[in-house]
Amino acid sequence: MLRCLLLLTFGLGVFWQLNAQPAPDTTRLLEEVTVRAFESNRAAREVPAAIALLGPADMQRFSNATLVQAVNTVSGVRMEERSPGSYRLSIRGSTLRSPFGVRNVKMYWNELPFTDPSGNSYLNMLDPAALHHLEIIKGPGSSLYGAGTGGVLLLRSENPRNERGLGLGYLGGSYGQQNWQVAYREGSDRSSQQIQYLHQQNDGYRTQSRMVRDMINSTFRFETSDRQVLETSILYGDLYYQTPGGLTEAEMLADPRQARPATSLPSAVAQQAAVASRFFFAGITHQYRFDRWQNRTSVYGNLVNFENAAIRNYERRVEQSFGGRTVTEVPLTLGQGRMSLTGGGEFQSGFSPVKVYQNLGGHTGILQSDNEVRIWNYSVFGQAEIFWRKWTATAGASFNGLTYSIQTLSSVPALIQERKFSPVVSPRLATLYSVNDFVSLYAQASYGFSPPTVAEILPSTGLLNTSLNPETGLNLETGIKGEWLNKQLTLEAAVYYFRLDETIVVRRDSSGADYFVNAGSTDQRGLELMASFEPA
Repeated sequence: MLRCLLLLTFGLGVFWQLNAQPAPDTTRLLEEVTVRAFESNRAAREVPAAIALLGPADMQRFSNATLVQAVNTVSGVRMEERSPGSYRLSIRGSTLRSPFGVRNVKMYWNELPFTDPSGNSYLNMLDPAALHHLEIIKGPGSSLYGAGTGGVLLLRSENPRNERGLGLGYLGGSYGQQNWQVAYREGSDRSSQQIQYLHQQNDGYRTQSRMVRDMINSTFRFETSDRQVLETSILYGDLYYQTPGGLTEAEMLADPRQARPATSLPSAVAQQAAVASRFFFAGITHQYRFDRWQNRTSVYGNLVNFENAAIRNYERRVEQSFGGRTVTEVPLTLGQGRMSLTGGGEFQSGFSPVKVYQNLGGHTGILQSDNEVRIWNYSVFGQAEIFWRKWTATAGASFNGLTYSIQTLSSVPALIQERKFSPVVSPRLATLYSVNDFVSLYAQASYGFSPPTVAEILPSTGLLNTSLNPETGLNLETGIKGEWLNKQLTLEAAVYYFRLDETIVVRRDSSGADYFVNAGSTDQRGLELMASFEPA
């Protein structure tokens, strides 16, 4: 039996170029790539923050079956896949409160808020082949991106230019690995469109770890004039993955491929432990350039049908959310320098019926709890950047609010509990000095906050915990960035201190169910080093 991935890739694609220009060499274009983090629109070396960019060349170094290997090349970032389709993402230790899933990290897909109002991000619904590039902001990004102390992910799909074609692809490997891709792309100077169908399945290394995912990704971009751009994004995903459960050391040594055996509770196999979710996401972005300033406004809607047959119980929920984000940028002349002003806001609203049943061998039994969760959150933000000679100075802040309302229908009479968190101001100050055309030094101080998610207020115990307080954190950081040898050699180093108050951590009761508490303060100190060399 094969023990390593056997690549059986083939591609059948025909691409008709609309002109005689050859397809661009992505490795040669790396030096021209700009980052969008903190609305900067410039090279990463010129932004006073710890930012990592993973482009097509970075992700193509590894299998497109998973993002884990590519993301784990970034210093300070760790991605885990506990079983096929089940991810955890840690940016500078942000998984303290995440036994599973992606929390405390804000995500955006094509400029649209992808993290739902409850603070959960369905990263596992995205097939890696749908991504063109992603940016990772390390540390609190609350000054422009709202709640979250762990960091920010900015994900972008491909925007084809001056090409038209159909592509087919297949990847096969051990443990039943199969990936199918069908994509149609068409682009001109003023418009582009793409539609992808992506299928992935894997039997997994362990018993009870099979995964099947189907995804449709459609994007359309149209420049209606020299001033105006419209862009739409539509995602549909159908994901099923089994959850084998954890093993003790003795169980792992006896048989590392087994699923969690029966204890006082039935085994993972007996309970048919698995997660099934269907995901629909649609959004539209309008960008307009005025004479001296521009505005970008996005609205989106999201629907998730989620079922989790866990060992202890069986959860069903239907998550419905919508929201929007608007950003206005104004460039100004300031004597011998210049200034950029950015302002805007973000709003999200969500509603989710959550029912928890007894799990009878993978089927629902007696209803244990029945709740309806409503969430509203908002963020109003502003930022000023001054560019003077070799200096860049940045000052930004956001004003953030969040309200939960949980109605317990399984109690008689129905009980309504509401928690309105006090608004929080999250500032960020940063400065950067360009030593020369190759080296820059930066320092920043940022403050972030992260309220408890619905999964933490309403954990697997089924007991409401509305006493949880938001996490707040202060990040102090300094670093150096450099590029040499015609930008083939890149070196970065950062030192940071992060103090987190009201730290939310996971606990387990006697039956093994998770619940969450505030555990005081934590001090996190880190040193990050990164070096990369890319031959011409």
